[in-house]
Amino acid sequence: MKLILTLILLFFVSLLNAQVNQTSKTQIKEIEKNKSDFENTFIENFQTTSQNNNPNNLVNTTPCYLPGWMLNPPKATNDNLYIIGISDPGMDSTTAIELAVLRAKTIIALLNNSNIKNVTDYYSNIQSQTHKNMFEYYSQIFASYNVGNETIIKKFYTKYNEAIVLINIPANDTTLFAKDSITLNCELYKMDMNMEYGTQYEAMFNINTKKYNDDTCSNSHYVLTEVNGNNDVLTEYLNNKITIPNYYFNYKFSENDSSNIQLKADTGLWKEYIKSILLKILNLSQINSVKIKTLAEDYSSIYEKMTREISNNNLQFNIDAIQITNNKLDVKLNVCP
Repeated sequence: MKLILTLILLFFVSLLNAQVNQTSKTQIKEIEKNKSDFENTFIENFQTTSQNNNPNNLVNTTPCYLPGWMLNPPKATNDNLYIIGISDPGMDSTTAIELAVLRAKTIIALLNNSNIKNVTDYYSNIQSQTHKNMFEYYSQIFASYNVGNETIIKKFYTKYNEAIVLINIPANDTTLFAKDSITLNCELYKMDMNMEYGTQYEAMFNINTKKYNDDTCSNSHYVLTEVNGNNDVLTEYLNNKITIPNYYFNYKFSENDSSNIQLKADTGLWKEYIKSILLKILNLSQINSVKIKTLAEDYSSIYEKMTREISNNNLQFNIDAIQITNNKLDVKLNVCP
């Protein structure tokens, strides 16, 4: 009797093991199928990305090494002007160089013949006890300059498909033949709010440039909008919109540099360059400001004090140096006497 019970028990155990093994094999086959399907999808996606060469799917961990001459451009002399211009990323080399040259001439106009109007409002002691103070700046810059034929001294095309050029312009060319007339209209708005538990920053840089000569008229339009750490760019050249690849751009200035100083810019090098120049001009152009108002409760029930200052200056500037500081491209400017 015991033998029969033992045999029956062994039969059921064997049957149970067979069912478990069959279930395990079925699950394993299902997992293997899912894995195979996912691997195929994975490979197809990367093959498509590679075939399309779509930069939006790339992650740039290896920096683009920039030429050393960008940090140390020649100083302007009585006879020659030197300036760097930069295109947007994602452009073919011919068009990128054209835009970089136009932008270099734009900066020459900006540095050498600018009228800068500023309105600055300062708010303080807001009664909600959350806000501490706030600055608002609004500036208009108009610049015009007749620029002779340029000579491209240096040029560099980055791995992000943006052109960097160093051009030379004769400073004392009295002939009008073949000169480009450059006009720049720029609007700047910036707001800094210091609160008890943080800060708020907003800015807009709106730059319109036109180049006239006897044969053609060229134009470019660049709008940078920033809210805290987020920004958006609209850029056009010859009325054609330029699409900037959607990733962070990583730059260093020398392969042999052991300092590990890098610049990470989400919309390319031009944004960092022109933004630094414009912010320096905004700060330097506050000289000779005149206070025109002090407003209190009669202005608004939430402000204890607001002051407004205005300035209107015609200024010239020099670029002293270009460097990377705190992950920012820092263009050092000073006001010419």
